[in-house]
Amino acid sequence: AVFMRQDLSTEIRALDCDRVKTGAGGSAGNKGAVCVRFELGDFSFCFINLHLPAGQTAKNAAERNSDMRQVLHDAFSDKTITGATRRRKEGFLRQGLF
Repeated sequence: AVFMRQDLSTEIRALDCDRVKTGAGGSAGNKGAVCVRFELGDFSFCFINLHLPAGQTAKNAAERNSDMRQVLHDAFSDKTITGATRRRKEGFLRQGLF
């Protein structure tokens, strides 16, 4: 959720939400991100909340980098980083309405 002063709500445009699953090769929702983007006045905002793999090893760091790359590519896109078509998000609003 994004909270703001009520008087600014009339200035919001192009509100969009998305989620990207990265756990178990993108088939499980135990890791990944939720994203929201919008325009407020002359400014664009994008917020991403991530849950990435833990650990201090080089393998863990590489996995986090790979997952982050996937999130940045797939969020708000109809195609995945591998070129597959992303399914519609059941029960998840990709566009918000006031």
